[in-house]
Amino acid sequence: MEGESFLRKNSLTIGLAAFSIVCVAALILSAYFWPVVVEGFVDHVGVVGMRNGVARTIFMITPHGIVVKDENLGRLLAENQSHSFNEILKKLDREYEKLYCVLSLRLTTSDPLNDLSPGETLAYTVDRGRCTNALNLDLGSRVKLVITRWNPLEAVEISEVSD
Repeated sequence: MEGESFLRKNSLTIGLAAFSIVCVAALILSAYFWPVVVEGFVDHVGVVGMRNGVARTIFMITPHGIVVKDENLGRLLAENQSHSFNEILKKLDREYEKLYCVLSLRLTTSDPLNDLSPGETLAYTVDRGRCTNALNLDLGSRVKLVITRWNPLEAVEISEVSD
């Protein structure tokens, strides 16, 4: 009888310890993957292409206008035809192994993951699937970006803030 009681107490203690370890691990993992929202004004937007392992700026939308760095895109745009950003990206998909956007934001909130204060600027990367959304933002528009601890330089969600 005494042995059974001892085993029950030990089993209960071991079970509680295991449960505590699982709970602490779950809390740590959820904190690590918990997203952070940063907010700011769009400073500039650019498209970057990867070819042969080298990243190249293709074009940028700045307060001073559109700066085109890719010769083929420059010729396409010089034809005086109207092209949507989606059409341009589809054409660029054929020329580059990978495309992504950079969205430069002048922060109105802090960015604790990148240790930035309001007023500072950082260019966050945006995957190809969200490039059209980023390119259609007006310079100076106020946006919210969702970033994660997993990759604090990549915006996983973009939404425009209406006042």
